[in-house]
Amino acid sequence: MAPPSGLAAVLAAILLVIAGYCATRLAVARRWQRSTDHGADVMHTVMGVAMAGMLVPRLNPLQARAWAVLFAAGAAWFAGRAVRARRQAHASAAPPGPAGQHGAHVLSCSAMVCMLLAAPAAGARMGAGPGAGVLPVAALILAIAVSVSVVVSTDRLPVPRPAPVPVTTAPGEARAAAGTASQAAAAGPASAPAGPQPVLCPRLAACCQIMMGVAMAYMLILMV
Repeated sequence: MAPPSGLAAVLAAILLVIAGYCATRLAVARRWQRSTDHGADVMHTVMGVAMAGMLVPRLNPLQARAWAVLFAAGAAWFAGRAVRARRQAHASAAPPGPAGQHGAHVLSCSAMVCMLLAAPAAGARMGAGPGAGVLPVAALILAIAVSVSVVVSTDRLPVPRPAPVPVTTAPGEARAAAGTASQAAAAGPASAPAGPQPVLCPRLAACCQIMMGVAMAYMLILMV
């Protein structure tokens, strides 16, 4: 079953906007000296273009077989990152936070490979017809897994922190604090350790991943 043409065009436009934003993050993060997950940004850029081509075939620049190879390689790469993150967390006795994020990317790439191979012919352009080559049960399982990943990602959205409330101090304490600050400034910037770079727009990046997950779950349900 194919989506309505109007809805397909709207979803394709949204996915292309997300792809453009994720591609922009790679340049902006470097210019503004912010940190970002380069692998996730590249994957979201490629996935947004591929999904838009699945919805509107004339927007697709590659054949289904080429896309499938790209996403299979992406799934293997994110799986390796997940394994390394879990080993590092086990060695340091810390919760494996990044491993879960990499696992979500593995699921997304695997779902893309499944949808691409579901085309009537692997060499045909995406969007040529419904996914008759994939069992409906497999598409349903993937749709449920992607939906669960979307719910988990939504629950873990970074919460904006309120601005710190200024604390009033007595005149004597204020003069002492000013003296301490002047001494620190005279010591030079080398005395202050450099901290990690702040993450570039973490909430917006998470929202892009959630929106792509919603569109992917919808496209998988159409294959059932």
